[in-house]
Amino acid sequence: MNLAEKLKGHGYSVILFDSLSPQVHGDLPRLESPTLTSPNVSVVRGDVTDASALRAVLRDVDAIVHLAAETGTAQSMYQIGRYNWVNSQGTASVLDLLANERDTVERVVLASSRSIYGEGAYRCASCGVVYPESRPLAALQAHDWEPSCPHCHGATSAVPTPESAKTNPPSIYAVTKLSQEGCVR
Repeated sequence: MNLAEKLKGHGYSVILFDSLSPQVHGDLPRLESPTLTSPNVSVVRGDVTDASALRAVLRDVDAIVHLAAETGTAQSMYQIGRYNWVNSQGTASVLDLLANERDTVERVVLASSRSIYGEGAYRCASCGVVYPESRPLAALQAHDWEPSCPHCHGATSAVPTPESAKTNPPSIYAVTKLSQEGCVR
């Protein structure tokens, strides 16, 4: 909604195409905000894997900000098919339509996820910036939530992970977000 507000403020017309998933929006999504009821914003409930719904909503669209995805790393590990279908196939549906039927779209912007980097970057006082692997089961069972340095096993502190870092997706969610990046790229 924040993005819609910004785009509306710059004079763009915005179509929000969303499944309004209860996991993200609650059981009864509220659509009464001033942004969602303004004349330059349309809300269309639909599924990103539904080519006919996409076809209808993409008429005369010149840019897509692709935010569609099932979210949640833990849940993705036991709803593998659902996450793969929505995240990977949904992106493929958009791109297939653009490649074969739509010529008005000039730009696709995709929101990825920091989860594609696994644990991400950490600073070790002795070794500098390091990229720990996933924490071992024994550490998790001991409630040791902080990753240690993969070289000296010392304490670490989180630092920003650059986009140039090696990807290391530890969940189905992360794998599908990385797949989205590859397809859009």
